[in-house]
Amino acid sequence: MNNTKDDKILPQEFHFEDTADSVRVKTVVGKDKINQDTLVRHARHFRLGAGTIIKVQVMTKEYDVLLYSADFVIERAVETMKQIIDERGERTANVIDYEIVQDSEWKSYAKVLEPVPVVEEGETERYVPGEAEAKWNPGKKTYEIKIGDEVLATERDKDRAFAIAAGSEPLAA
Repeated sequence: MNNTKDDKILPQEFHFEDTADSVRVKTVVGKDKINQDTLVRHARHFRLGAGTIIKVQVMTKEYDVLLYSADFVIERAVETMKQIIDERGERTANVIDYEIVQDSEWKSYAKVLEPVPVVEEGETERYVPGEAEAKWNPGKKTYEIKIGDEVLATERDKDRAFAIAAGSEPLAA
């Protein structure tokens, strides 16, 4: 699978850390964008050898929550000399060809979100706790139902405003 320009992983989105027995990659890109081709580019850059385990961890953008992880292993790393001919001329370079395979399935650490329950029409009413007060706002020509400085709702009808503030009537939906 070749990555298009839109699929390229930016260097700041792909962090390599050496550990005692493996290499850990922390990234914020989706696990669907991480594949053998992507890892080969980075393995070549860091000149990793055969047998190296690459532990890939997909994190949130703040790098504070682990979402997914999987292990990959470098099965083959063969260094060859290649002759390169381009607009800059002719030269030889050592190139490492890699074979990287996924060693474990993606494990999800993300919490499964519960489906939002369907709320019946009668259950949408919200009541204000009894410590609220209703005050007339002459500039807006409405009563403001407030707790401290926080305005919870406004109401034009005086009796309804005081009933809402007392907690005996629900807020307007």
